[in-house]
This record gives sequence, structure tokens and C-alpha cells, in this order.
Amino acid sequence: TGANTEAALEKGLSEESIRRSLSRSGGTSFSIDQIEIKTEGSVFLPVSALNDLRRKALSELEEALCARNQHPFDPLARGSVQRQGEAGLRLEAVVSTKEQWQVIKEHKIDHVWFRSERFSKPQIEALMEEARTEGIRCGVSLPYFDLREKWNHTEYQGIPVLVHGLGQLGAYQSEEVSCDLQIPVMNRTAAELVRSYAGSLTLSVESSADELSHVGTQTDAIIAYGKIPVMTTRQCLRKEGIACHHGAGDRILTLKDRKGEPWTAELHCGADCYNVLYTGRPIWMADRSKALKKTGAGIWRLMFLDEDAAATAKVLQAYQDAAKGMYVQEAPENTIRGQFFKPCI
Repeated sequence: TGANTEAALEKGLSEESIRRSLSRSGGTSFSIDQIEIKTEGSVFLPVSALNDLRRKALSELEEALCARNQHPFDPLARGSVQRQGEAGLRLEAVVSTKEQWQVIKEHKIDHVWFRSERFSKPQIEALMEEARTEGIRCGVSLPYFDLREKWNHTEYQGIPVLVHGLGQLGAYQSEEVSCDLQIPVMNRTAAELVRSYAGSLTLSVESSADELSHVGTQTDAIIAYGKIPVMTTRQCLRKEGIACHHGAGDRILTLKDRKGEPWTAELHCGADCYNVLYTGRPIWMADRSKALKKTGAGIWRLMFLDEDAAATAKVLQAYQDAAKGMYVQEAPENTIRGQFFKPCI
């Protein structure tokens, strides 16, 4: 049920406009294949009311399905997870460009990670000094691909680092270390092990919110937005598909699979040539903040890769509103939900 219709003074609702409003399911786990419409006479209802009706119906259906299929117990849980309230929720961002940083600085989020793959050490030092001046906590995100004998593991000692591999974790282990997705945490046992080496971990994007609800704590992070790195390889996509430009710097390419689905490739050409392949569409969960909060993670991480200033600002505003419990419009087109709801439906 929703808002009541009114008698149309002029042109009433057409069946086409009703169908167009109710058939959109972008950003949800559902696909609407058939709609039956019955109206009597010429009636009027704002399109916004139709959209609200659709969102409410899909949200309630999703909650009902998840409740029906919820596991009666968690075989991985041992003891209780100590958590704080939502007041401790923090937003942090992984930054790939100076343009993104300028927007992030204006929004005053809690923490930023400057990527060492995209900024030189002098640039990072200058950016970190700027962040401290703005009262924003900051650190360095180490490379996805790391040859230990070539990478100086002491270069960023003494400052917070986001690590992506066991070699980096072993070299930097301290309370100032945060572990990213490449050190997967899907259950309580893995979480306890990682916490013995690092101050913070990142919950796996391969698990549902229900599964993670037994694992996350206030010091843990969840990927709330961003394109997810799915593969790192030294097999050069540029060399195999176009031509090798060794030493030409970094570049972003968009690839398409046989179904036409886009994938984003980040090519790192230099002393250590390697490629990182990302999902072509970012995870978007700002309008489903209940699922994020259910994981227990106290940190929502926003991963910025190739977003421009306008896109960065839109993401930041949406997640700042979501963190405050405010209403956020449904997910934009060309975004995904990840695995948060998959085991439920």
C-alpha cells in the first residue's frame, strides 16, 4: 500500500507511465518481468509516490526472503563479538588522484589512504601533511603487487599503512597496519589470526551481511563502495592486446567480456610491470546501510579508482548521509550489490 490516488483534473496516469515507474529494479537483487495494472477511471498519482511504492515493496520482499532463509546458528561463531554503537562509525577513502583528494578534503571524512602506486613518495608526504592540517587521519596504501626484494618495506615505517599481502603484513605488523581484501577474512578464526598481526582488517566481499554479522567489530572495515580488484597479474594486457609501452606509466583501460560486461584494468608500467583487473561496476550500498551495519564493521571504506570530481562528491555525500541514518536515493545505474544479499535470495 502507498499514497492514495486522486481524480485527475486534466491528464491522468497512463498505463505506460505506471509500468515504466514500477518496472525499474536497478541496484536490487530482483528482476521485474511482469506487471498487472488495473485502474478505474482517470486518476492521478505523483511519479515519486509510484517510485516509493516500488522501493518499499522490493525492500520488504528482500527482508522477508532473508528472514526466511536466515541460518538458525553460525557454526563459525565462538563467543560473542564486542561492539560499540553506531556513533563510532567511520568513513575512510582510498585515493587514486589529486582531483579526488580535493573533493574528499572538502567533505572532511575520517581517514584517507593515498595509493603509493599512483603517487610518488614526495607527493604522498605533501598530501599527508595537507591531510593532517585539515584534521584528517591518513596513511599509505601499499602496492597490490609486491616483489619483496625490490620493494623497500621500511620506507613507510612509523605511519599507518594499508597492506595487500602477507609479505607486507609480516614486514609492517603493528597497530598502525590495516589489512585489505587480499588478506581474506570470512570467519571468526581468520579474523582472530589477522588481528594478532594488525590493528584492523577488511571483511571479505565474498560473504553476505548475515554471515559477516558474526565476525565484524568496530575496528574492522567493509568495502561499502568501489570497484573490487579481482585479479593481479604480470601478464601484460597491453602487450598481449595492443602494444607494449614499457615505462610509459599507469593507464586505465576498459575491457569487455563475451557478454559485453565491462571490466576495468589498471596497468602499471615501470620497474615492476603488472596489471590489476577490477569489476567494471562499483559496489554501491549507501541506500542499504542496514546491511552494512549488520556486518558489525565500524569502518566503511570507499575505494576511488577512476572517478572524477563530480562522481567522487556524489559518492561521499551519499555515504555521509547513510552513516547518519538519513534517506539515500536508490543505487545509480551501472552499480552492483556484491554478495551482501546473495545467500538470502
